[in-house]
Amino acid sequence: MRAKVSVIQSRQGAPGAEAAAHRLASTALRHLRASAVALTLVGGLPGSGKSTLSGALADRLGVTLLSSDRLRKELAGIPAEQPAAARYGEGLYTPEWTARTYAALLDRADLLLSSGESVVLDATWSDATQREAAVRLAERTSADLVALHCHVPGDVSAARLRTRSAGVSDAGAEIATALAAREPPWPGAVPVDTSGALESAVARALTAVRPWGAGQAPVFRRPYMEPD
Repeated sequence: MRAKVSVIQSRQGAPGAEAAAHRLASTALRHLRASAVALTLVGGLPGSGKSTLSGALADRLGVTLLSSDRLRKELAGIPAEQPAAARYGEGLYTPEWTARTYAALLDRADLLLSSGESVVLDATWSDATQREAAVRLAERTSADLVALHCHVPGDVSAARLRTRSAGVSDAGAEIATALAAREPPWPGAVPVDTSGALESAVARALTAVRPWGAGQAPVFRRPYMEPD
């Protein structure tokens, strides 16, 4: 409204009104863009740094983070930090378990996006079918979709997996190798190299998610969406 008033005043010859109109219109546009509902996929192979980047990005954006590793164990009824390691395609990592996990991940994202909340989804996203389901979710909820594909040199990934302490993720070098052999191209994703400083990777991600300006939003973020 103030921008509209400034435009009218500018046409009436009021000093400084034109500059004020441009400034106010830019401010309004910036707020509209920052408040747009967004679905951000952060994927990559085990050891690629996707979970670290997901958490940092969600913090910077002030949005909810959903993790497939945590959700998988929640669905299995075990604590997130409890190890559940298995060979590729076995245990909690059978195709059926994986499909169930991604379906639940997208269902929870749907609830948030439909309520006007932006979401970062931390998962491998190595299956084209799951990626397509995320695209359909973004279309259905009118959310802006950005996909980020984390990658590092093989020796960096191997070192990370070799020295990583037990935690939410159970994937080791064997699973990473198996996934790499089956991972289809992801042409729609923005590649993010996470082998360097975390801030550099976050800056790259923010440029993709908010190309008009990546300032930090002062919004409270729930670390994970817990079931009601």
